[in-house]
Amino acid sequence: LDEALRHLGTGHVLFARADDQRGVASSLDDIGKVHWRRGEYKIALQQMQKAIEIRRKIGDPSSIALSLNNLGLVFQDSAQFEDALKCFNESLEIRRRIKDVPGLIISLNNLGTVHPDAGEHDRAIQLWQEALSEARRVDDRIRQAYLLTNIGVSEYQIRRYADAVKTLGEAQEIAAQLGDHILQGETSRALGKTKMLMGDYAGARENLRIALGHFEAMRSKVLVAHALRTLAEVTFAGGWGEDEERNA
Repeated sequence: LDEALRHLGTGHVLFARADDQRGVASSLDDIGKVHWRRGEYKIALQQMQKAIEIRRKIGDPSSIALSLNNLGLVFQDSAQFEDALKCFNESLEIRRRIKDVPGLIISLNNLGTVHPDAGEHDRAIQLWQEALSEARRVDDRIRQAYLLTNIGVSEYQIRRYADAVKTLGEAQEIAAQLGDHILQGETSRALGKTKMLMGDYAGARENLRIALGHFEAMRSKVLVAHALRTLAEVTFAGGWGEDEERNA
């Protein structure tokens, strides 16, 4: 990330020297995204807000929608949910107006991710299903798999376990066809959590082993950690003694 910031900062200086305002805005937005990934939300918001001010002056609706989406993600991660909803909704309105289907799918997905935090799973599922319909219409299979996974997670959270297994199974099938390790791992992890909640601990462990295999193949420490945490939950929930507690 430090290296990314160095290159983006150099790009920003060069765009500014050339008086290329589109480039300046893009650089600021990307610099903000790096700070967001580092958890430096205040700096991220400052950079992204500068970017959107420039983009509003230029008047490019597609870029404005992109900036609003990025701002929404930072607001969401910093628990400023009302601001996140405002940004996602404005981004969605712009993308509907300009008929930006890939952007529309992203905005609907992100808007859906805010609602579970307020316990509004039905509203989240409704938004994701609308996005899924658009993704199927343009045959965007990667986003179909991610949306199905989101829907399946919300379904198990509201105890619709049979629906969750069916939805996540569909997502898993698409992920396998695409050969995407992250997608396959995420769907298997979600299925493992569902099986645990259903009391099928053997099925849960098997899915978590599959998830770990995919995440280890990607050499992603963060994703491996997520899978290990879920496996610990399964081990503890299905355990009957001190050995299982230690393993968890």
